[in-house]
Amino acid sequence: MKYNTLTAIAFMLFSGASCNSLDSSGVQQPLPQPSDPIPAVVAEDSNAHRPDDNYVSQDYAARNKGYDWVGVTVHYLGPKEIEIRIRSRADKKKATCTMDAKAVKTAEGIYKTALQTGAVVYTFQSNTITISAEAGTPDGALQFYCSGGASIAGTYTKIDGALDPKQIDQTLIK
Repeated sequence: MKYNTLTAIAFMLFSGASCNSLDSSGVQQPLPQPSDPIPAVVAEDSNAHRPDDNYVSQDYAARNKGYDWVGVTVHYLGPKEIEIRIRSRADKKKATCTMDAKAVKTAEGIYKTALQTGAVVYTFQSNTITISAEAGTPDGALQFYCSGGASIAGTYTKIDGALDPKQIDQTLIK
């Protein structure tokens, strides 16, 4: 029995058997080769839309005239998660708005946070972030994180660089 197995293996090795296939007449045919190279895998985590910046309310431009303003800092945590930090001016009076949250991606350019007061939606466009309450969330839910009737709801414009370090509320800034 051992002799038959060794003979069969030797026959296969010396008979020229290869990884080619046989056609219907028993003639060896080479296996088909791919004509096109295999495309590279594109990672889901592309930088095409990576919201990792600072955004400010409209009054930021007039901050040196004493106007109150709100800043939103966005940190990219991964392909489906970001960290949102909302801070306001705090050099002249108590900070108006303060909030920290993690948000998950729900669609391209759209992230959502579930907070005690309801769901918050962050919509990113080329140079803006719009913060709004999800449908069904009470109107006052976004005022919870601010004082004096202010709200974190609104559209914020992207800026180059950091928020003004002399004016921004440093509460819990890492």
